[in-house]
Amino acid sequence: MQTLKDRINSCLPIAASALMSMLLCLMCVYSEESYTGLEFKPIIEYMLTEKSDIFLSSSSLYAAPLVACSQWNNWFPLFLPVLCAVPFIRELSFEMKGAYRFRITREKNFSKYYGKTFFRSVLSGSASVSIGYGLFSALVFIYYPHNSDYPEKAIDPNLQRNILDSPLNDLFGSQSEFLYWLSTALSVFACAFLISAVCFLIYIALMNKYKALGYPLIVSFLSERAVTNLWLGGNPKALIFSPRYLMFWTKITMREWGAGYPVFFVLIFLTAAVIYFAAKPIFRKRVMN
Repeated sequence: MQTLKDRINSCLPIAASALMSMLLCLMCVYSEESYTGLEFKPIIEYMLTEKSDIFLSSSSLYAAPLVACSQWNNWFPLFLPVLCAVPFIRELSFEMKGAYRFRITREKNFSKYYGKTFFRSVLSGSASVSIGYGLFSALVFIYYPHNSDYPEKAIDPNLQRNILDSPLNDLFGSQSEFLYWLSTALSVFACAFLISAVCFLIYIALMNKYKALGYPLIVSFLSERAVTNLWLGGNPKALIFSPRYLMFWTKITMREWGAGYPVFFVLIFLTAAVIYFAAKPIFRKRVMN
């Protein structure tokens, strides 16, 4: 039976990941300087040094929902593999060193034990990242003006079009700022879930927690560079291989392939299922030897 200290220790990596996710989001440099003339500096700097009133005299491109969904140009997507792996890699490493014997004996069923281990690991990674993104978004919605706060002459038509065009607003026939944000939040959770599953597979295959943290980070960096170059070179379909664009430009990215927003979640589910079944025999070999 877990003691209070054990429970706290198991929650610390999740809290650390959520906190780092929030801080990386706050470090995003969101600026529409060419339209507004406001300085080019991180969101957190604006929060600490300026009153939000300065945005009301500018364009509504600084409305809270747009700022909250602007992480495509930040470090947050790049470090996503590390943020996803940190919450579970330590506990999984400890379990694979011998704790699994007790758990398998208690469960009396390998498949049930594997399923619990996989989903506990993957959900802790995706949930911690989503919590961090949610905390960041809450701060943004508190600090930045809402679309309704702007005078009519400052309302940017692009904002109206973007909110109307968001998947959940399309579904419910509304122009809700919350549903606009929620569309992105669901994409963040889905991508984090898939990346957590990849990190789980790498750890099980290599049995090295540092490689499970480092390899996905390196691949993430190189793939982002390659995808960006392909996109700038006139190949927008390459965006589907970038978590950055899948999270924050989901509908646009899927549209390049002639697919809708729901197809994105189907692809995430199918890929995660492939990883689940691919990792199972490797996991069995590790714990049964």
